[in-house]
Parts: sequence; structure tokens; C-alpha cells
Amino acid sequence: YVNGNLGGVVGGLFVARYFPKESRTDTEEMISLIMEAFGSSVRDADWMLQETRDTAGGKVRAIVWNVGYPDQLLNRTHMEETFGELEFSPDNHFSNVLQMLRYHSARSHALLGTPVNRTAWAASPATVNAYYSRTKNMIMFPAGILQPPFYHPAYPRALNYGGIGVVIGHEISHGFDDGGRQFD
Repeated sequence: YVNGNLGGVVGGLFVARYFPKESRTDTEEMISLIMEAFGSSVRDADWMLQETRDTAGGKVRAIVWNVGYPDQLLNRTHMEETFGELEFSPDNHFSNVLQMLRYHSARSHALLGTPVNRTAWAASPATVNAYYSRTKNMIMFPAGILQPPFYHPAYPRALNYGGIGVVIGHEISHGFDDGGRQFD
């Protein structure tokens, strides 16, 4: 419940303790190389029409990615502005739940009529999962999944590619599966 509703706060604590900066840059490099290989496979797929290869190649190049955590998560001022209005009671869980519902509702309403932010995070950094968003053509790898056994900066490169590299390729492929192919 706490991670689902206050993922930024939980994520900030998690990242500060368990996610070194090198993990982020190393994972971004892996994503870049895997995307390059995926794009090459699309370009070389002679069983596809050239128009289809061009369209698919454009989609590969347009994929955006989020790795680890949103940058503003480590900005104390931003975090206080975002969550500072919340005050919880240790004695009234129902009141706390209502406060969270109002908070999230107000944040959702504030987004109405604004352009879609393709790089906005939809998961807590402490989440142990990876995501592909069809509507944003975005892949996301929270810090929680960039931990053993999937990844560690001290692991041999081959082990990291066999762990999180497989997950990266899997998430990219969602853009071209039966559901993802219906979005540009």
C-alpha cells in the first residue's frame, strides 16, 4: 500500500541505499546496444516489405526509456513540494486512505488538458518489474528490478545480459506484439 501510494518517497529511500549511479548508466548503455541490435534485425528482415521495415525501424528509434528513477526524486525541494502537504495520523488509517485518494485525484485532475508526458514515471522505483507502455512507446526499468539476480554492477557483462538484458529485449518486443503493433 505504501509503495503504491507514496512510491516516490519509498523509491527515494530505496535508490539512495541500494542503487548506485553506475547501475543506471550501465543499464542505459545495455538498452542502447540491445535497441541497436533490434533495429538491425528489423532492417535485415527481408521477409518484410520495405515500407513495413521502415515503419518498424522508426518505431524502434522512437522508443523512450526510463531507468532506475526519475531525476527529481533526489531533489529534496521537489519532494517537499510534491509530498509536503500530506500529514498522516498513526491512529486513523481511514483518514489516511481518504487523504491519499484526494491527493491522487487532485494530481490526476491537474493533468487534464495537458500534453502527454512520454517520460513520466508510472511505477515506483522500488518496484521489481519492467514495463512497456503502448500509448507512450516507452520502456521502464525501475531500480527495484536492477538488483540481483537480474543485474549487479559487479556481475560479469554476460551475466547481466543474460539477466536484465533478456528483460530489456522482452520489453522492446512488446512494441511489436499483437497489441503493441496497433500503436505507432
